[in-house]
Amino acid sequence: MTTTYWGHPHKCAMPHNFYKATFPDTYAGCDTIDSIIKTLNKELHEGDAAWAAIPATPAMVGTCLGFYLTKLNAHDFDSYADPQLQNANMTFYFKNHMPGTVDAVVDNTQDYLEKLAVACKTLCKPDASPEISENGSVKLDFLPGAEIKMCGGNIGIEYAKNHELERVHYHIIGGVLLLIFILCVCTFRSVVAGAFLTIPLLASNAIAMSYMYLKGIGLSVNTLPVITVGLGVGIDFGIYLYSRYQEEYAQCRDLDKAVAVGNATAGKGVLFTAVTVIFPLALWYFMSGIKFQGEMGLFLAILLAVNLMSCLVFHPAITTLVKPKFIIKSSEFSNNNNG
Repeated sequence: MTTTYWGHPHKCAMPHNFYKATFPDTYAGCDTIDSIIKTLNKELHEGDAAWAAIPATPAMVGTCLGFYLTKLNAHDFDSYADPQLQNANMTFYFKNHMPGTVDAVVDNTQDYLEKLAVACKTLCKPDASPEISENGSVKLDFLPGAEIKMCGGNIGIEYAKNHELERVHYHIIGGVLLLIFILCVCTFRSVVAGAFLTIPLLASNAIAMSYMYLKGIGLSVNTLPVITVGLGVGIDFGIYLYSRYQEEYAQCRDLDKAVAVGNATAGKGVLFTAVTVIFPLALWYFMSGIKFQGEMGLFLAILLAVNLMSCLVFHPAITTLVKPKFIIKSSEFSNNNNG
């Protein structure tokens, strides 16, 4: 995460100490201008570690920066401050970018900045009040030109993407299911067929979300495509089965027999195909050295397993109970065309 800061150099060390105390397991360090100043101040005092601190006066800070800037090429210092030394850039590193970590970092940072603004107001000008915007930046009106901004970095970008995805993911999943429903209706020329094929996907999606919650997997741009792939692949199983029911019913004119034969033929093929895909995906969880790949492999395997069970249990049962007309009418349509 990157933060832009304007103010006294001593304050640069405060966020580092805050993150180190708040996130002992995930915080990996920082890259700020104060680390350069400390190193140069130590070297100016013959390498004595006791002087590895920010000088007490702004003049001495300027001396350290002056030595450092004379050895740099153009724009080498841009990652720390602008050429006018009016804005300092502080970059903080974390060991992972999991949604839980990202949310905790941003929320705690915003809370920290609010408390810092109140503390600065109390010390500098009690009658003034800091202006805190919705994006987390803090404008200190009692210090002219002073403002703290949460600029972004990987944490900030992930936070923005995850929260935008959280806002629209129901629309995305709903759009995928609606498209699947429309295509199934067009394929079988029946709204009932579209409903039969889409309803199990709702159950598999609910199970997928439950699994993500139990495993602590957040919804992100990486996990959402896996969910949609699982839905898209799972619908194929039901299409194969209903197509076989239609073909068999056209020959025997007995729905129960058509369902039994369809399960024994197409159902067996669906089972073998699904197991061939599910088993290797599940092995990723135990054999992959990449945590995300392993979790997503098991996640996709569970999705496909749920779709397989719905195909072999739900579809035969609902077909036998409801006796949908799209299977019967398709055989009549086929016979009329042959005649």
